[in-house]
Amino acid sequence: MTALAHPLSAASSDRLRTLCGERGLDLDVVERTVRFADDAHADQLRRSGEPYVTHALEVAALVVDVGGSSAMVAAALLHDTVEDAGVALADIAAAFGDDVATMVEGCAKVAAVHPSAADALAEADRLRKLFVALAADPRVVVVKLCDRLHNLRTIDALEPAKAARIGRETLAVHAPLAHRLGLGAIKAELEDRAFAAADPAGYEAVGEAIEELGGVHEWLEDARNRLDAHLVAAGVDGDVSGRVKHRWSVHRKAARLGVEPGALHDLLGLRVVVADVAACYVALAEVHRLWTPVDGRLKDYIDRPKVNAYQSLHTTVVGPSGRLLEVQIRTADMHAIAEHGAAAHHAYKHPGSEPRWLGRLLDLDADDPAPPEGPGRSEDVFVLSPKGDVITLPLGACVVDVAYAIHTDVGHRCVGAKLDGRLVPLHTRVAAGQHVEIVTGTRNGPAPEWLNWVVTSKARTRIRQFHARRARERARSDGRERLGRALREAGLRLDDDATIAALVAAAGLGSIEDVAEAVAGGRLVPSLLLRRLAPGQEVPADDDGEPSVPARRGDEPSVAAVAGLPGVEVRLAGCCSPSPPAPLRGFVSAGGVVAHRADCAAANDPTRAADRALAVHWIRTDRSVLRLTLLAVPHPGLFAAVAAQVGSAGADLLAVQRRAGRADATDGSTTVEVEVDVAVRPERRGAVRAALALVEGVRSLR
Repeated sequence: MTALAHPLSAASSDRLRTLCGERGLDLDVVERTVRFADDAHADQLRRSGEPYVTHALEVAALVVDVGGSSAMVAAALLHDTVEDAGVALADIAAAFGDDVATMVEGCAKVAAVHPSAADALAEADRLRKLFVALAADPRVVVVKLCDRLHNLRTIDALEPAKAARIGRETLAVHAPLAHRLGLGAIKAELEDRAFAAADPAGYEAVGEAIEELGGVHEWLEDARNRLDAHLVAAGVDGDVSGRVKHRWSVHRKAARLGVEPGALHDLLGLRVVVADVAACYVALAEVHRLWTPVDGRLKDYIDRPKVNAYQSLHTTVVGPSGRLLEVQIRTADMHAIAEHGAAAHHAYKHPGSEPRWLGRLLDLDADDPAPPEGPGRSEDVFVLSPKGDVITLPLGACVVDVAYAIHTDVGHRCVGAKLDGRLVPLHTRVAAGQHVEIVTGTRNGPAPEWLNWVVTSKARTRIRQFHARRARERARSDGRERLGRALREAGLRLDDDATIAALVAAAGLGSIEDVAEAVAGGRLVPSLLLRRLAPGQEVPADDDGEPSVPARRGDEPSVAAVAGLPGVEVRLAGCCSPSPPAPLRGFVSAGGVVAHRADCAAANDPTRAADRALAVHWIRTDRSVLRLTLLAVPHPGLFAAVAAQVGSAGADLLAVQRRAGRADATDGSTTVEVEVDVAVRPERRGAVRAALALVEGVRSLR
């Protein structure tokens, strides 16, 4: 490689050549790019007085360290030539190809992203998204992270106020992106150097707090020697090293937990690098044999890697002198990914190629926009609103998802959309970097088929809530109509306050709307409810009665009971003479409730009024009915869990129904009341209560 005139530039050039040779990169391309960059920055100096090209050379070396290709190294060498040296992109494309020119253009765009407020942390999310959206190529993100790291290494040349601004911006934007890419070593250095620039006093305070622990490095070396000797004795071949948690991480975690830095359990750590995955678990067993593990502090990121491909075993143990110690165990390949990202690991295995894994940061070139199957999707798509706001969506999102991301009302009134100024159907999938404009109108809420298109939980939840609310309104209207008809036949009126209050009390519900909903859902029968309302009064029945006998047959240990209405008398139909365990079907008659066999012809007579049917079950006579009300956080498996726990307690579940929901004042979560009827022997009532208290989401029961 041609030597550069300035000694600093020449030294950086020689180091870059050595690194590129070790990684098998195209030295001809690298040398031509170095000469081009040197000519472009010939008369430029940095604040430190160094030749400007030295910065480009150092950034390129960092790109090589993280596994960049020859094209990425060329882009790193040229990343400032357009903005600071006035070089035309057409000249770069002619000399090094369109791929390099496109990356350089992305670097120029990203260079214009700066916080609009004094505190970058206040708009960190927007800045990160805008950074990635403007880069348009994940390789550009890597180059700009390396650019920022070298700027921090030489930040002492800047005045403190500007250095502090750059430090805050780095913590808000660049370090989280390095974490996303799995660039552990770069992330740690970015954070600590940015912390020192943004808050010098805080940086020094954390360092002093660590030193105040006393003999930290000596203690860590002793622990390292003990573990190394133990592994050798156990026949485990591994490289053991020690580390003190870096300062920004200590500061952030201590602040979040409200503790002093010395109280953190993972402040001091050992790392064990072994040959293969099997050896990781053998080493873990030996660590636990040497030191007592702390309960609940074992994390297996080998079996379940992090989103950025990080893999390792983490365990916290009580080390020498009773001090807590975190031990990380991984293979050499896992260590390479943890320190330099999956990009570098791929490059070591396949020199000169571009790692596909980088494409997970953005997915601009995907041919199939459909979301990947299964949980754990990590890809994001960033789109822009007409005002320039960045909206984050999962891969495969459609324009309806965008509408609901803006506001629920916008989603409900969405009638169309424009992508980059072009009208598109509502089911159209969005791609990263597109400008999306939602067209709203006076529509009657979301269409049910939208659930087939949307992928965000917010859109799904809002659409389902809308239709559930509509269904509930229809059910209540139907229930009020049926209830009003029964009241009129009994000479009562539904618009009478006293009658309404009596109905609500007799039903044991919260409001007349709840009563109407229960009637519509078949959980309450109007004529039975009126019997509760006026026990001594004749209530018009739906037929003239039918032959029946008491619900218990001889010495049989079971009787028939109405689900949800344990106090209602049930008689057995004489036409089919049901007996346990035959399934039952009940009907309201002049004499009360009559239970038929479910397959009885009379029970299936189409002339019977549907609103007279209700669920009837057999219950054992040695059991009584226990009614409990649970306050629980709703989730899909709640009723199934309730049924399973009732069965495990040796009881029979007769009925379970959801009642009113409300917001929990303590934490803002939504809870619902669930009414449960259980047939249980008296001595098992406590067991039922204890079993139901263990159901996931249950806050209380009465």
